[in-house]
Amino acid sequence: MKNIVGCTRDKIMKKKNNREKKGLVLHVSYDDYIIGSNIKSYLNRKHWKMHTTTLGEEEDSYSFEDDAVSAWCDTDGIIHVIICNKTCIYNGVELIGMKFSDFIDIIQEQPYYHDIIYLEGKVRGQNQHVYEFDKCGLQVWTWRNRIRTIILGDESEDDTEE
Repeated sequence: MKNIVGCTRDKIMKKKNNREKKGLVLHVSYDDYIIGSNIKSYLNRKHWKMHTTTLGEEEDSYSFEDDAVSAWCDTDGIIHVIICNKTCIYNGVELIGMKFSDFIDIIQEQPYYHDIIYLEGKVRGQNQHVYEFDKCGLQVWTWRNRIRTIILGDESEDDTEE
């Protein structure tokens, strides 16, 4: 695309949205969605909400389709999980769709946990491999050796389960 007065399309989009696109910051945020912040700061954006109760614990999830991000909160509204499954930029590199081995080369860490979880689909299901990384604070879901979902979680969530 042709530059317009020295501005690239990305810069125009940043200016239009009036938000800086930072991508993934390990243990902290994705773009301007910050772990530990209150969801109320984001509710002026187009979103949909789902309330669930699992094993007696209530949780709200918010999907922000324009930003390709979902955020999970306790009922107090504090974000404790950020999910990216359409795009996830880390240090200028797109992680969604990346080969898992290339991801390992980038983050220089081996997962401390691995599981296989079956997800039902419209026609066929998928056995997705789920990997957890301690140092970078991520959960990575893959299918056919390609990253499908990146989950950034609050470190304190793991501490409460022990």
